[in-house]
Amino acid sequence: MVDVLPQFIPGKRTIKPSQKTIAFEQIQLDSFPTAQASFLARQRILQLLECYGFEGNRMLKLEPRIAEIQDLNKALQFWTTTLQPETIDAHPGILFWRPSVHTEAFNNLTKIFANTDISRMLNKSPHIMMDDWEEVEEKIDFALYTIGARHKDIVYSSYLSYKIEHIRTRYNFLFRSGLYIRPHKKDRKRHYSIPLTVMIESPHAEILKMTGLLAEEYATMAELTKKEMEKEERDIAHAATLSKRQLRPKGRRKAYATEIPEYDESGDDEDDTVDDDDDDADDKDHEGRKQD
Repeated sequence: MVDVLPQFIPGKRTIKPSQKTIAFEQIQLDSFPTAQASFLARQRILQLLECYGFEGNRMLKLEPRIAEIQDLNKALQFWTTTLQPETIDAHPGILFWRPSVHTEAFNNLTKIFANTDISRMLNKSPHIMMDDWEEVEEKIDFALYTIGARHKDIVYSSYLSYKIEHIRTRYNFLFRSGLYIRPHKKDRKRHYSIPLTVMIESPHAEILKMTGLLAEEYATMAELTKKEMEKEERDIAHAATLSKRQLRPKGRRKAYATEIPEYDESGDDEDDTVDDDDDDADDKDHEGRKQD
């Protein structure tokens, strides 16, 4: 039999039960009626979630598949020591993620941000751990080099939680309307006309109110931004195709041309006729010389 789970004390979210205390005993379903076994399994899961300071019923309502995690205790142990409880509480699906996704994201982000800032970023935008790194890097580059944001503006916002199309549409709309002015690199004291959080995270209605423009105009800008991004993708694909062609071995086409010569229908017959006439003339001239 397993040890009794420790009593949960309300208000203390940092309770870390020992491995031995919360070890699970597999319930033999054939020993109980199905309904009773299901009820007992659910109660065990609720107790385990509450031991880590979470509201079990709420988390299971948000993410019912938590009950399907084979080693829920191990998942809770890792993620509660890696992320803030509030982050897991808001995004319970994190418990399904492999620990390696955190390691990969952390290693990639250390190329750009300080270690002390990465933990804050992962709690602000946890889903970047599951995003492709090239997409995350594209958003970071756009913020730093196009919008003109600073590293700390990204760290202290949920900027990376948004899709690149949304980010570029917001920037284009505010910049081309004249409301947003990019900070000058040499003028360090110059403040942003619109903070990054306001630009990206504000509700749609608030953006329209700030600019005084219509929803139809925003929709037009969104469509233009989409076409602009599609064109960039085509250009990248075309450039990649050209680079592959340049890497082909030289003389390859000539070798094929030598092995399989092309047939020219327009001139081959005429050339053969002329050559035959010349041969006949040479034969007659040779016979005439013999008679002489």
